[in-house]
Amino acid sequence: MRTLISIVAYQNAEEIKSCLAPLCQDPAFFLQRRLAVVDNGPGHATLLAVQREVFPGADPSCRSAVELIPAPRNLGWAGGHNLALTRMAASRYLLLLNPDAVVTPQVVAGLEEFLEAHPAVGAVGPALFDAKGQLQRSIFPLNTPGRGFFSLLGLEKCYERGLHWLRGEEWQLLFQAGKPVVLQAHYLSGAVLLVRRQALAHLSGHLDQRYFLYYDDEDLCREIRRGGFQVAWHPGLAAVHLGGRSRLSSDPVCNEARKLALAMRAKELLYEKWYGAGLARLVHWGHQARLRLGGYLPGKRRALYREARKLVEAGQN
Repeated sequence: MRTLISIVAYQNAEEIKSCLAPLCQDPAFFLQRRLAVVDNGPGHATLLAVQREVFPGADPSCRSAVELIPAPRNLGWAGGHNLALTRMAASRYLLLLNPDAVVTPQVVAGLEEFLEAHPAVGAVGPALFDAKGQLQRSIFPLNTPGRGFFSLLGLEKCYERGLHWLRGEEWQLLFQAGKPVVLQAHYLSGAVLLVRRQALAHLSGHLDQRYFLYYDDEDLCREIRRGGFQVAWHPGLAAVHLGGRSRLSSDPVCNEARKLALAMRAKELLYEKWYGAGLARLVHWGHQARLRLGGYLPGKRRALYREARKLVEAGQN
């Protein structure tokens, strides 16, 4: 098998239809590829949507090549992809695809051809556009001790701009150039990311599922580099990413509070893993100060920070 496409969903019944439509209409697409949809959501509504609304109009090759996997519980982004990896046969490449992303068979083939032509590259991602056709940011500077320091001072954006220009890696300029580029101090969005399975060999072919949500794509790009491979961005290939569609709670404030708490916890894990417990502790103290000060803000923001603080202290996902 050439490529395993792995989609991890959580209450994405609407988005999954648009995600699968261009792939399941091409009768030749699944000749060398398989696709797994892992549903982390309660009741597995996303899988039901695929069965009822995608399969009936899909090419027969799609129905036989797609495996629907109900997760026993919410395993998170990395855990969901690992479940797909353990259930499916080995492949040369792994395409990580968000359920709120839309990619054509031609773009998938283009990413595969790029990895085949560049054996030193372990992962490649396309340019991403939002629903309105606007270029979406999909490459980000790595979290470093310097970036963490500026973040605590509230100057993270200034740090990012300076880093981009000093390295000549301003992402909008790279897009205008239209040529693939190997990223040195950046990581790629995991919304649409093709990974060489060999680049994960030192991880036994699996992702670090301690990351429930957020910073999992940065950790993956770091691991790919640690395995001796490069990470590249291909702005000549494009996909659509709706973004911001994950719903962890029906209550808007609780939903945003859970996202904030998960992002803080993941960032602390990232710093501990790559820079040590001491720096991770400083990041944790910075997060605590932000949550405490946010509890005095007016209106809904006060409720958001207070709820996030409760979740962080309780250690809940």
